[in-house]
Amino acid sequence: MRLLDFEQLVWVRSLRKLEMVAWRHIRHGIVIVTTCRMDTLRALLLDIQSAYFFGDSIDLHFALEAGASRECIEELDAFEWSHGTKYLNRRIVPSGGPQVAIPEAFVLGGSTQFQIILEDDVRVSDQFYSWLKFVTLQMLDCQMCERENIFSVSLYTPRVVETGLGARSRLNFERTSVNVGDVFLYEVPCSWGATFMESYWLTALEYFQQRAAGVNVFPAIPKTRVNGWTGSWKKWLIELGYYRKWSTIYVRFANETSFSTNMLGKGKHILYVDEEMRYNYSVPLVKGTDWYASLRYKRLFETRIRRINLRGIADEI
Repeated sequence: MRLLDFEQLVWVRSLRKLEMVAWRHIRHGIVIVTTCRMDTLRALLLDIQSAYFFGDSIDLHFALEAGASRECIEELDAFEWSHGTKYLNRRIVPSGGPQVAIPEAFVLGGSTQFQIILEDDVRVSDQFYSWLKFVTLQMLDCQMCERENIFSVSLYTPRVVETGLGARSRLNFERTSVNVGDVFLYEVPCSWGATFMESYWLTALEYFQQRAAGVNVFPAIPKTRVNGWTGSWKKWLIELGYYRKWSTIYVRFANETSFSTNMLGKGKHILYVDEEMRYNYSVPLVKGTDWYASLRYKRLFETRIRRINLRGIADEI
């Protein structure tokens, strides 16, 4: 561990002995799914090189789309990763873009319990791993986590509800009683930077295979526009999570400041970008360790947590 890393560990004071003992046993891998959007990909690589990993062993997998340029392959091959083993996997048959490729990119097996999935138009804060380690260590002996089926931890805080019945709308945190500094549960998993628990993902892969084969396992979800989405692994994950009652843990900081943000790189689902889109989907990144001081409760799962449904409405406590 670098000396500089120790200066970033202010959040360790909230951990219990059991969690500290388990530090080396809670392992994350990183998967970067890329269609070789080089400008944002290079920025993301600089971000993860600048992050604090505290001496942890973290394997890095690049999942490249078919048709990846020689320039892209050579740059990723030359990319230096000192925190674990680096892998490059390139598809032969096009997947249709990251929204389809992500299920196939997820890495299973070994001693890794969580996989951090990042698309190549995402940026991350140098604190992103600190946040994930802080949360997942507290999930170790957490009855609430089991009861609420928390299967993923988001790096991003949304400003927009995309899964309501009508048009997209603002996520009204005041109406949900989620305050600045609160964590909250959300029925919508995050595709713009999150870590996923492998044990849940095994179930998800089985479901993805059924959906890819055209099998409708569940009825349509009531009162959501998700039913009209096509070509999206996230739609399938929302369906499965809705009927299995899975949740993702999010945090709210001022101005939706987050540990990841979307740079809105052009691709299959984004053909053009305007200022309104940037405001709605690109959020400020966390800088420094002030995020820890901003949390209202340092023990995340020992108070009641608001749960927000697909339509942006909080369940009653």
